[in-house]
Amino acid sequence: LNDVMDAAVGVTVKPLGHGADGAQMWARGSSITNFQIDGVPVSSSMSNYLQSTAMYDRVEIVKGATGIKIGLGTPAATINMIRKRPTMEPQTSITAEFGNWERYGAGLDISRALNEDASVRGRLVADVKRQGAWTDNYRQDYGVLYGIGEVDLGPRTLLTAGFSHI
Repeated sequence: LNDVMDAAVGVTVKPLGHGADGAQMWARGSSITNFQIDGVPVSSSMSNYLQSTAMYDRVEIVKGATGIKIGLGTPAATINMIRKRPTMEPQTSITAEFGNWERYGAGLDISRALNEDASVRGRLVADVKRQGAWTDNYRQDYGVLYGIGEVDLGPRTLLTAGFSHI
């Protein structure tokens, strides 16, 4: 998420230091402490959830008074992370990344209908990453496992269940 925020106009990302779990994010002169997942406010201490965006479909950034409107603190910005949902059409994505200082990772994203009429759907996302740095004896390992299932119980009734392990 640090890379997403670094690319956003009007947002400043300041690393806390080498080896720190997360960075400090600023907008409109205030620290960003308003986070949401699927529109539901969550803790301002999100460092474990900020390491990977593998389980999110998109990230919405609303700068300004939204922090005051929803009653969660500063007027800097609110970051809303929208989780991936199962698709009716089959889709599979495999990713790999390699970089300097022994940085590498791999990811898998599978989504499809689990029966003929697509009333039961599932999605599984797995992502692992190992990061080294320019200093000796430094290594960080990250892993994300996310799964979600949806069942159409009726024309206007949807049952959703999921899990995530970070």
